[in-house]
Amino acid sequence: MGSALIYRWLAWLCAALGGLGLILPLLPTTPFVLLAAWAASRGSPRFHRWLHTHPRFGPAIRDWQRTRRVPRRALWWALGTMALSGVLLAVLGMPPAGLGLIGLLFAVIAVFLGMSAAGRLPGARPRNPGRGGKGAEDAGTNRTRYPGLPSTRGRESTGR
Repeated sequence: MGSALIYRWLAWLCAALGGLGLILPLLPTTPFVLLAAWAASRGSPRFHRWLHTHPRFGPAIRDWQRTRRVPRRALWWALGTMALSGVLLAVLGMPPAGLGLIGLLFAVIAVFLGMSAAGRLPGARPRNPGRGGKGAEDAGTNRTRYPGLPSTRGRESTGR
């Protein structure tokens, strides 16, 4: 079995888990989508392109690649859903050992997300570089990276 096939399967599995995370509070969406994008870049350029241009997943992937930060909104959403999930599991009678393991997992995820949002991960860059605001240095990169997409450059001046 070739490594490209393994990466392709990993990308699809992580994308499916990320999609389930949109509706299930126990599954985080963003980490799975980021892992899917990483695996797809090594196993399926077509799927990688699709993830990057997806209206729901694409912005999170591009923001992560540009800044190495999780948006604060995603941080608070993740912390809230983890807290709600922990309370729900306790109310539903999960054994204390299971609650402890889930609590430890949630704590590790919370620390990672907190460090990411604060810009303390290796490779983190400022969120709003330059005078143009968020992503000003990346204007038109979708067209450069994916030639079939329309350019984002100049939209402010044309009023579109």
